[in-house]
Amino acid sequence: MINELKPEEFTRIMPLIHSLPTEQTVTIQSVVLRNTNGRIFVDNVENPKTALVWVLYCMFYFLGDPENPDFIDPLPMFFKTELIPMNEACGCSCFITTLLEDHGWKMALDHLFQNSPVETGCRLAFFFDVKSFQAQNGQSGRLSNILPINQM
Repeated sequence: MINELKPEEFTRIMPLIHSLPTEQTVTIQSVVLRNTNGRIFVDNVENPKTALVWVLYCMFYFLGDPENPDFIDPLPMFFKTELIPMNEACGCSCFITTLLEDHGWKMALDHLFQNSPVETGCRLAFFFDVKSFQAQNGQSGRLSNILPINQM
């Protein structure tokens, strides 16, 4: 069964993120830290092994175990009855999924979308340089030079 995490539970997927290079997970971490609007769906609310991170109006990231039957088996119906209507309600007409590291996700998603027209391609990723960011903005990582638009 696929469950949605409450925003205060988002950090429960951090173990799924830690195995990935930090510079590739900036957007996901921004959702987890609630700096970017998003929703997170998991197989197990208490101890997620597999997750789908939806960066609203943007893209979907699959994390964790691509062979987890508790997540993979209900995924086609979840897409049909939940995600597609939610995505359309946001004004989106397609899904963009990014595989940060395959680990079997391509095969799982090929199975999920076997009866749908799917286009695949490569994406140019922009990498986040943590050290440069901290050097420019201090160890706290807070941006000190951002002003509200009406004060520029």
